[in-house]
Amino acid sequence: MKTHPSGLKATRTIALVIAFGACPAFAADILRVNYDDLTPTGTFGFGFAGYGEPGGGNVDVSPSVSSSTSVEAGVGVAGTAGLRLTADTTATEAAIITPNGYSYMGFGIGTTAGSLLQPLPTANLARYKVDIAAAAVGLRPGVPQATCLVDVRFFAPDDTIIPADADTDGDVILTLRFGNAVLAKTAFQANSFRMDRPSEIREGSISAFNTYFASINAIVTVVEAGNAISDFGFDAGNQVILDNLTISESAPPPPPIETAIVVIDYDSNPRSYGGSVFAYAGAPDDGNSLPRTDEVVNGEGVGGSFAQKSGVDLTPWGPPYAVSSTYLGTINEAHTIKTPGLLTSPNLADYKVAADVRSSGYVSAPFAKIILQMYAPDDTLLPADDNTDPDTIVRLRFENSTGFSMPTTYLSISRNLADATFDDGTTAGMFAQHYAAISEYRFVIEPVGDPRSQFGFDNNNFAYMDNLKVLRLTPVSTLPVITNVKATAPTQFTLTFTSQPGNSYGIYRSINLIDFPLIATVPATAITTTYTRNQALIGKEFFRVADLGPTPAP
Repeated sequence: MKTHPSGLKATRTIALVIAFGACPAFAADILRVNYDDLTPTGTFGFGFAGYGEPGGGNVDVSPSVSSSTSVEAGVGVAGTAGLRLTADTTATEAAIITPNGYSYMGFGIGTTAGSLLQPLPTANLARYKVDIAAAAVGLRPGVPQATCLVDVRFFAPDDTIIPADADTDGDVILTLRFGNAVLAKTAFQANSFRMDRPSEIREGSISAFNTYFASINAIVTVVEAGNAISDFGFDAGNQVILDNLTISESAPPPPPIETAIVVIDYDSNPRSYGGSVFAYAGAPDDGNSLPRTDEVVNGEGVGGSFAQKSGVDLTPWGPPYAVSSTYLGTINEAHTIKTPGLLTSPNLADYKVAADVRSSGYVSAPFAKIILQMYAPDDTLLPADDNTDPDTIVRLRFENSTGFSMPTTYLSISRNLADATFDDGTTAGMFAQHYAAISEYRFVIEPVGDPRSQFGFDNNNFAYMDNLKVLRLTPVSTLPVITNVKATAPTQFTLTFTSQPGNSYGIYRSINLIDFPLIATVPATAITTTYTRNQALIGKEFFRVADLGPTPAP
């Protein structure tokens, strides 16, 4: 890489004073665990596996996954201690009987912090940030990383929530799930995310957190590699290692600028093709036997514009027929074909999917999910296949459990792509490798509900969608803003700053506030970048970050 000039750009530089004393944590840290001198209350690990029988029903073969967890010296960042999970999945391959409808396998590793450095100061989840370093051992050949979800569970003392319960366990206030929040590579990967963007609320509620946040006295953090079949495979050499877990309070960066790069508005930007693809239902009723409709209609969109109207007719299930299904869902989709090159970053966090949705004719508002599938031209993925269909690069599903409620007036929804779960064996690594080739986008709105209490046995159950978009996120300013600085080991610290993907940044250091020599040049691939220095720390140091402009070609 070419050397950047070392002169500072004064109007594009932020200065920060860093003082490293004997205190093991910064004032804004809620908890900090490094598995050396800052140890957790407890650790644990687990494994799971199963498959779907061809005729329906899940078979749990989790005992076939053998796992052990231990805090070990030398396995962490820069040779420090770390928390290692070892999983033996040798027996799982035989336990998952084929043919089957689906199969899954994964393992997880957890840390319990039973005492906090300070009480949680605010109910604003946007002010809390999680940092964690992760590494993986035993990945399949050609797999660059394991993509892991994270659960963060908040506990308060027993009977904080009234009425009191019969046990003496701490009360679960809130459990947040963050999909794809941690990447574990062969070398340690620093991961950071804020708590206001969960992919799912697993337990408790935001309301309970708002009421009891100041009483929270324990936090359990779980990292789960749920796609182990694809990422690790069936053998005894599977490991996930964690280090330097921190939950801190800090001001969030300003929201980025959102630019629509893919649009289906059914007016000036019509869909290429789409429709109501199929319906599905709980056994023994067959949702595919129900009549379905799809049309693009005028006057039903936002502001009286065009919109896609899709419906399902449940009249065949009405009286005197006794429906036994407990759920029903319909797939309403729209495709658009674009020229490759609209996506300019390999980081899913740099994009959002958005849509305007509403319903009509339902007994009560149904839940709905949003799915985004992205394709590249045939045989982008190698080896080549024997068809001419476009290749699925990534299939992202949001709200995988309950979803959002679809009202009778238009609701604008948007989801960051990094908060999705992956379907059909796709991974963040596939997106990072082939994002520039993506040329087709499939948007799906999937209403789901009870056919008796939500749909009703009639022919007027309609879902509408308008203004389907993929948005590119750009920081409000190209000014680098330092958002976090912390010691992550006795001989290491990290500095995180806002950044413009594709630009490079100079890190400048001083001990006297007069001379600021350049100590590192860091290329940015996302809207935040972390610089790590592995070097003994001194009592006081000063740092500046400067935007050096577009990264030169190698």
